[in-house]
Amino acid sequence: MVLLGGIGALWLSTRNSEPNRAASANRPVLNPPIRLDTLPLERPRSAEGAGGGQSERERRGQTAGSRREGRGDGAGEASRAKAEKRREIAALAREDDLLEAALAGDQGPGTGTGEVVSPAPGRVIARFGRILGSRHAGIDIDVPAGTPVQAADAGRVAISDMFGGYGKLVCIQHTGTLSTCYAHNSRLRVQEGESVDSGDIIARSGCSGRCYDDHLHFEVRDRGKAVNPKGYL
Repeated sequence: MVLLGGIGALWLSTRNSEPNRAASANRPVLNPPIRLDTLPLERPRSAEGAGGGQSERERRGQTAGSRREGRGDGAGEASRAKAEKRREIAALAREDDLLEAALAGDQGPGTGTGEVVSPAPGRVIARFGRILGSRHAGIDIDVPAGTPVQAADAGRVAISDMFGGYGKLVCIQHTGTLSTCYAHNSRLRVQEGESVDSGDIIARSGCSGRCYDDHLHFEVRDRGKAVNPKGYL
């Protein structure tokens, strides 16, 4: 009996304490504020621990590789431009005999003076003579597309048409033996047989035919044979 009485008293005391625990559970708990400056700093994950990061050595290696690749692209572009220029000069050299034959012989008295002036303003970017393994029959003048091309002397238009690698070509016969040719034009402004004066606009520059970039290819020919324009300009 004493034992049963003790168990009953213990059960009653537990029942009486449950409301107090419920009240404590519903009461807000006031925790002290956390200062951010007291938190430990997070250490950056290394390449080994992060499973996707990069070490400083790897980043430097990639940067150096990108620079080398950039230099390689520039060198490759220069190499491609040089190869294209070589192909153009070789193509014109193969057609030199055809152009010489078309302008050979004494054409009779002309209207020109034989004094040749520059057909367009610009610097010479390819000289007369042997270049890149082939004979260059004229000079290349650096001008943008659409630049007016002027007759270097008065005369009669002997050729105004497409001419293989020369592209849109104009040739003017100035005297019985002297002629000039203007190649790679984008537009032709004269017709064969037409008379022109020195300084007349005969074409617009461009890059027709076998051409590596916009420019004017200019030739001086004596009895059809290409000669150095430097001796006439």
